[in-house]
Amino acid sequence: MTVKWTALKLIAERAKETGARGVDVRELEALSAIVEDLVRDGVLIQDRREIRFSHEALFDQVIARSWAESDLPLVSVLRATDQDLSHRSLVRQVLTYQRGTDHAAYERSISGILGSPDIRYHLKDVALSVLASDQAPSQALWEIVSADPVVEVLTTPAWFAYAESAGAVLRWAVGGQPDLAATMLDAALEWDSDRVAEILTALLPIHAWRDKLRLLIDRGPTGSSPTFCRLVAAALTRGLFDDDGVMADGLFLYSLTEGEGNAEGRLAVLDAFVARWLLLSRERGSTLEAVTGRHHAIVGFLRAMASREPAAFVSVVLPHVTAYLASAEISWRPLVANKVEDPAHALLGALTDSLTTLDFLPYEADLLSLPDSAIARFLLYRAWAGNADRYAGRALEFLVADPTRYRCGYLDSQYWVTRDLIAAIHPHLTPAQRLALEQSILGFYPDWERTARGRAAQGSAQFVLLDGLNATLMAPDTLRRRSELQRKFGDRPSPPQGVEFGFVPSPIEPASAARMTDDQWLGAMRRYHSDDREGWLKGGPHELSTVLQEEARKDPGRFLNLVREMPGDVHEAYPSAILIGAGDSVSATDAEALYSALRRLHELPGRPGGRWIGKPLARLADMEIPDDVLEMVRWYATEDPDPEEDSWLSRDKQGAPYDGDPLTAGINSVRGAAAETISALLWPRPERLPFFADTLRSICSDRLGAVRACAAVAVLTVAKHDENFARELLGVLVRGAHYRVLATPYVERCIARFKAQPGPRLWFLVRRMSQSRVPGAREAGGRLAAQMALESGSAALLNGTVGRWPESRKGVAQVAAALLESDDLRVRGWCAEWLGQLFHDEDPTVRHAAAEWVHSLTEADPASRTLLAAFLASPAYLDDPWPLLKALNDSDHIGSAVVIDAIRLLMTDEPRPGPRRVTRHAHQGLVSDMAIRAYASADTPSVRTAALDLIDDLLSQRDPHIRRLLTRHEAAPGLS
Repeated sequence: MTVKWTALKLIAERAKETGARGVDVRELEALSAIVEDLVRDGVLIQDRREIRFSHEALFDQVIARSWAESDLPLVSVLRATDQDLSHRSLVRQVLTYQRGTDHAAYERSISGILGSPDIRYHLKDVALSVLASDQAPSQALWEIVSADPVVEVLTTPAWFAYAESAGAVLRWAVGGQPDLAATMLDAALEWDSDRVAEILTALLPIHAWRDKLRLLIDRGPTGSSPTFCRLVAAALTRGLFDDDGVMADGLFLYSLTEGEGNAEGRLAVLDAFVARWLLLSRERGSTLEAVTGRHHAIVGFLRAMASREPAAFVSVVLPHVTAYLASAEISWRPLVANKVEDPAHALLGALTDSLTTLDFLPYEADLLSLPDSAIARFLLYRAWAGNADRYAGRALEFLVADPTRYRCGYLDSQYWVTRDLIAAIHPHLTPAQRLALEQSILGFYPDWERTARGRAAQGSAQFVLLDGLNATLMAPDTLRRRSELQRKFGDRPSPPQGVEFGFVPSPIEPASAARMTDDQWLGAMRRYHSDDREGWLKGGPHELSTVLQEEARKDPGRFLNLVREMPGDVHEAYPSAILIGAGDSVSATDAEALYSALRRLHELPGRPGGRWIGKPLARLADMEIPDDVLEMVRWYATEDPDPEEDSWLSRDKQGAPYDGDPLTAGINSVRGAAAETISALLWPRPERLPFFADTLRSICSDRLGAVRACAAVAVLTVAKHDENFARELLGVLVRGAHYRVLATPYVERCIARFKAQPGPRLWFLVRRMSQSRVPGAREAGGRLAAQMALESGSAALLNGTVGRWPESRKGVAQVAAALLESDDLRVRGWCAEWLGQLFHDEDPTVRHAAAEWVHSLTEADPASRTLLAAFLASPAYLDDPWPLLKALNDSDHIGSAVVIDAIRLLMTDEPRPGPRRVTRHAHQGLVSDMAIRAYASADTPSVRTAALDLIDDLLSQRDPHIRRLLTRHEAAPGLS
């Protein structure tokens, strides 16, 4: 041992003992010469009278070496310390050093640390981490590890291999630790997937492993591993991927779809998959679609296998299909294969595509011997068409022997596949054969075409079949017949369309519409006047009106003037579109054009566009508006028939009411929209009040609640100018109103407008709302009652009002949480008192509403801190801890003790990683980060100890986030 090492060891141990960064130079007088040398070498630093190490890592290395060279066991050395986070790096270095120099001491240290209850768990975690990195496990260490298995150790290649050689993996799998075994197997997929596949194959008969096997198979390298493919095939045969008789969409299919190679393994899975699929269909008597559903993975797998190995695909699949068709009495009709993502029809399409690539047709005899099913003919015809030069004669004989065999196609074109077959074989036939085929077609009339209903379509089947013939090779009689059918049905038959989806566009493209003149627009309005569509995905007036709306927004004056030229029977969509578009951009310069347009529309039958007059008028509300235009608004508000009924109160066929919204219904009606227009016109010009006074009384007493819900907007505006008149209107509005109308936002705001002096009638109304049968009204009643109680200074107003119903209490909670930041100390005090009770409410929705207070958390406010303590002690916090955790994490002034308490409440004894109720990955990471920050910022020994306890608990629950953070910060001075 050198003198320099002796000096370094002395300095490090003294600093560790005192907890200081360095040692007073006077304590090192006997070693002054050596210390000076070490300072010159850059190992030590002298800062005035203090000697310290030049780097924290160097200090740790010296301490670690001194511990390793000590006669005391490592566990004894640790017991003499406070075991804080700074010891993690030291323990790691000592164990790593011992592992390389004295394996027996290493084993003793590992055993002592893991087996001692007085060693903190974060240090045990370091020992486990060092164990996990051990590439040469020993029997002694295995006895330690297997006695209390730890996932982090056993999911490394060396330890997995050792456990597997000891038979532990399979023993744990079938014994008492299947989850541990599954986790080990999942990890081993990365380095020994073939051995994992062998173990999983042995576990296939065990029902308890069903879900685990499916998950592990989905995660395995099925596409590249023959062994894994054999496992998947065996699993499919056993029905592992069946869910109540329906095949699940295994992710392993994606692995088989991608990449190349392993053809034998992929075909083995294909064989087992198709066999199981068809077996389920036969056993259940269900269609192939019914036992798979619409799964894209299956479709992709089938198509990929057929394109890679068409001959092998046929050799595997066709025997299963022929056997299925021979034994199953199940409907299986082909669709247009390239139009669907249905596995059953993808199978048919993949099989027929593969057949057309072959030089010969295997299993032809089997297909010919099958009952004359649509699928058997479909396969034969597609295969013959793909090899027309070889099979033309045989196809001809088959067709003309029984003309009913001409029927082979799709749902929307029942002869199209036959037509394609005829087109393929016709050039390869002899003249005599062609004549026989043509005569057979000319004599073919399906039974339906011979009925009275089918007479109009007579010849349509011939028309499709004759379309497949080469015109240059047709006989004269055949040509004449085709010409007759063309005059009847058109030049060519339409090919099958299949299932088609699409967006219905405007009949005139926006780019073309931007260049149209006024006359062209008027012509387009006449041309596209009817709601009857002219064809599939062909737009009409509604689609064109969206383009018109955009043009009117760009040039409101031009299109408002165009309204005067519209025909009297114009479709309502066009004037509505102009008013909506102009409402976004109309200005004072367009005012006369707007008034003229409104007059014109008001004169037309049905008064089109009445619902939208308010939008452009609102933009001109601060201007002088002619009386006749204002009179129109009054008319629409009181006389227009829309709405005719309260649609939000309608009931379905079973008599159950729709959960509609009165305000939404009112906004989308003419009278309701006119009520909002009146509000907009009154806001800047109170002198219009006398003009609209009677109209306001009328809309507030409208027979329909939807209109009253909109009238409340106008009442709020009136309150700005004349509070007494507004109170009168409110009394009219609420009289006899449905509770759901009273619960709409603007009606509630109207009532709240008078919360300071509600009077007995309004207060009685609020009490009835909070106790009504309508949940929304009860909630609004709770909010209003709380506001009135706060305003009046009498909490007694809530007694007997909101206690019974959770919705009413939820309303109170919303108000209390929102007003907790009030400048009025009395209001804040009452809100805090209410919240303290509502945190413990039996209803979770009430607790959730009360928990919204955390958004008002003020760090410096003593009342907030008091409420925080009450919140942490309540179920409201545990319902959803995330908002408060986020608020605490964002705070710079909340002490570590509060953070520790908040996290501690989330800890659970459940055997799973992470704290309870904090289920999202990001939340667990936040909890871990907060625990580390609480430790680093702890200002007292007791808080620091509590933080260490918390970190230990998080680690003991296998929280991966805290482990990553500790590993990253082991050498950080802030954690020492």
